[in-house]
Amino acid sequence: MGPGRGEGCADVSGVLRGVLAGLAVTGVLSCGSATYPLEVARGKVQEFHQELEQLQASQAAGDTEGARAHQEQAVEALTEARRLMERARAERSKRPDDLLMYSEVLTRMGDTDLAAEVLDRAVRIAPETPRLWAALGQALSTLGPTHATEAVNALRRAIELEPEPAIQAEAYSILASVYSREHLFEEARECR
Repeated sequence: MGPGRGEGCADVSGVLRGVLAGLAVTGVLSCGSATYPLEVARGKVQEFHQELEQLQASQAAGDTEGARAHQEQAVEALTEARRLMERARAERSKRPDDLLMYSEVLTRMGDTDLAAEVLDRAVRIAPETPRLWAALGQALSTLGPTHATEAVNALRRAIELEPEPAIQAEAYSILASVYSREHLFEEARECR
């Protein structure tokens, strides 16, 4: 008699999951779910942040070769994260965290206008999330004076939602910058 359900299957199922995951990453196997590529992309974003930390450490130590290597690895990780997110159609995700992660990648790659669109979708999905509003305000604030009113509204919304202190401080700082660029110096002072 063969093994019963659960007996001796753990090793096989683990191997099978690994093989299927490898096939999904390489594109040989494509299942309808976009979750797996997004999880791999999340790992690439974490790798990017680790490389940035190592880059800064190398720069502080005066190691220009090490800094250059970490910079190249950071760019590779970010580029791969974006490729995976686009393949998974991250912009269509219904998960605000996925949208926030995708917007960060877009912003770091210079596509702030697309990042703002992604964040706009995120705040429509989760309108009571201060960090999404703060991120949207940040993205809009970099798009120039034509988006200043939208940026101010997003940042005010983030502050109204009484976020954790770090998010609130960031929102006030960005808001002060927007007001300063618009020559609204009294409003900028009130944000400090």
